[in-house]
Amino acid sequence: MSRDTVSRLNFGALLFLVAQLVAFGINPEFLLNILFYFEQYLSVVTWHSP
Repeated sequence: MSRDTVSRLNFGALLFLVAQLVAFGINPEFLLNILFYFEQYLSVVTWHSP
């Protein structure tokens, strides 16, 4: 799988997560924390991929 495909899948997963959280009415600050950690995770994953 190419890195571009992986990043698209991750972005899709992120959008799905955001939609779920909004649907359940979780507060924005919590959402921002999740986005921050998700971004950290993505940078680590893409850094270590060949």
